[in-house]
Amino acid sequence: MITKKSKMTAYVLAVTLLIAMAAAGCTINEGRETTEPTPEEIRNSADSLLIQNEANEAIPEAVVLYAEDYVRQQIESYHTGWAEFAPENAVSEAKITGITQVNTGTATENTSINLYLLEYRLRVVGNIESVLVGGMNHEETDGENWLTEWGSTGQPYLLLYCDDSGAEAVWQPICVTNTDVIQVDYGTPEMLEQYGNPNTAAAMELYQKYIDAEICVDADYATEELLSRYVSFDEFALQPDEYAQRILISTNALVKDFSFVDISFSEADEQEILFIENEELYSLNELTPEHPLVVWVSFPGTIPSKAITFTDEIGRTRSFAIVASGKDGSILLSEIRLLYR
Repeated sequence: MITKKSKMTAYVLAVTLLIAMAAAGCTINEGRETTEPTPEEIRNSADSLLIQNEANEAIPEAVVLYAEDYVRQQIESYHTGWAEFAPENAVSEAKITGITQVNTGTATENTSINLYLLEYRLRVVGNIESVLVGGMNHEETDGENWLTEWGSTGQPYLLLYCDDSGAEAVWQPICVTNTDVIQVDYGTPEMLEQYGNPNTAAAMELYQKYIDAEICVDADYATEELLSRYVSFDEFALQPDEYAQRILISTNALVKDFSFVDISFSEADEQEILFIENEELYSLNELTPEHPLVVWVSFPGTIPSKAITFTDEIGRTRSFAIVASGKDGSILLSEIRLLYR
């Protein structure tokens, strides 16, 4: 019995030892597989970082994509700065925690200017205290450090334009602003008197700045020097009278449904001159930067007689009268409200 007991004991010990060794081996392997990447490796792979979305499912996809783009830009900005003064830090996880629409009161039947408060969290590996600058805030969750969207200028807001007149809504990102800009720049007595509240003022004013910056069609005298810059161009060669000037219409971005039209005006509205399209003189499906248009225009007085219309990058129909400056005679495009007979 003693002999059998010794063999059994030896067998049990051997099995126990093998199990322990196997377990140790698994621990080592698992340890190797779950080794945290270095901050430098995390920064280098930031482009493939998955941004989790915990926002309301009802938020339009275009808004979510704009939010993700902004968060990625923030991560890239942080990594660029940290690599110099805090190389032990990196963003290893990111999540959008909220996208909340703010009422701007700008909706019409088919279009709207939409403002959204964006909230997000970025998990930071390394010493987070060393990167908390410029009013940045953080929170600790389950022992992990997360940066919030809060900074010295408050929280970010996304501004987008939406045209819902077609089969599918067309969204155009305008800009990202913040709490300080909305409250300080657009919460002045003048802005509040005009718009009623800072959110509406910010939406309208920032959208108008975007429109002004996006005007992409230009007009000038069609000199030989100017025309020599182009390989080819279209020309509407009808010269209405001996005083007409040859004008080059060019663009720095593709526009569609382009028309050169004859216009007149009506004094029916005492607040503004209303222009009426009399006749379409020339049209193009597209006007491109590489292929401009030459037309003839007369300037018999201060009221313009010719205009152009087109559809811009975000689907808006825009109309501009072709005018000669009373100061120096230079050719200008003046945006007008164009009616149709």
